[in-house]
Amino acid sequence: MFLGDMTMLYLLNLSYNNFVGEVPTVGVFSNASGISINGNGKLCGGIPNLHLTPCSLQQPKKKHIFPLVPVLLPLIATLLILALLYKLITWYKKSKEQIPSTMAMQGHPLVCYSQLVKATDGFSTTNLLGSGSFGSVYKGELEVNPGETTNLVAVKVLKLQTPGALKSFTTECVKHYET
Repeated sequence: MFLGDMTMLYLLNLSYNNFVGEVPTVGVFSNASGISINGNGKLCGGIPNLHLTPCSLQQPKKKHIFPLVPVLLPLIATLLILALLYKLITWYKKSKEQIPSTMAMQGHPLVCYSQLVKATDGFSTTNLLGSGSFGSVYKGELEVNPGETTNLVAVKVLKLQTPGALKSFTTECVKHYET
């Protein structure tokens, strides 16, 4: 049952706890016989009956610790990003070097579109050999180098909108390559 009176602390034993700092002078700390602070050599201040050394008026100086985390974290992140960029650029250059150039591939010259148009006379119907579901085939006379003899060629024009046209063409190329 609450009677409305406040309970006061009359005795407090804080001995041998390695406390540090200033002892208050109010409440239970205002009575030297009500507290025990033995074994706490780093306490100061308090009431005179406690016989503690006076506390220094100066605030303890903060040690200037070099902020390692705020400096090193962005530095490491920047170095990682630069290393990744370097790897990406070197990978890109290597992959670019591995792409076949406009030189001949496996003994077959690479031919540009304008040469095919010229060889087939603009994909003329007179040069049409046949057409199917995946595209049309034209005959043509291809001049590889100016002044040299011409080569008779067949040019297949794919209907890439037709599903399976590219796969059919790839299969056909593999068949011709194996023979």
